[in-house]
Amino acid sequence: ELEQQRDEARVVAEELAEQRATADEAVADAAAAKVAAEEAFRDARAEAAADYAKEVAKMEQRLSSILAELKVAARSNKGVTLDLASDSLAELRLMQQQVHEDSDTTPEAEAIPLSSTNEVELGDVVVVLKKGMFYGQEGTVLRKSRSQLDVDLGGVSSIKLKKEECGRLPEGVVPGNGRKPPKVHNLRIK
Repeated sequence: ELEQQRDEARVVAEELAEQRATADEAVADAAAAKVAAEEAFRDARAEAAADYAKEVAKMEQRLSSILAELKVAARSNKGVTLDLASDSLAELRLMQQQVHEDSDTTPEAEAIPLSSTNEVELGDVVVVLKKGMFYGQEGTVLRKSRSQLDVDLGGVSSIKLKKEECGRLPEGVVPGNGRKPPKVHNLRIK
């Protein structure tokens, strides 16, 4: 009877090991699928931005030709003003610059996500990685607990975030130097 119980326990242990292996494979597959989906999204966004930039360039070229025609007309007719055309062209150039910046997928600085085991001190600068209106903003740690941080976002407000919703800038990157919000570095932290 004792032998039979050992055999049953061994069978149960083997089944649990198989289930754990299956679960680990599923987690790894899900993580790989998430990374692939994020990469596909970035590629699609960059492609859409490039297409939009081409359209903006066409519009700018068309406006430039209209502006040239208006300048020729202005020479013969002194009453023509060109303010509207030049303002529109300047706006298009600003839009084109913004599209170009949005299509740039090379990170200027990569925020490294925190885990609940990372040590964070009061006064440390962290980057908000939680999706929402504060994403990418830098803030200073005001209070901390084991798993949460109270982060000051430059006097606007302070928000409570889980440590996993914050990240650090890599060494050598000076916080708040006017660059665009950092890209998130996809690290798996154990």
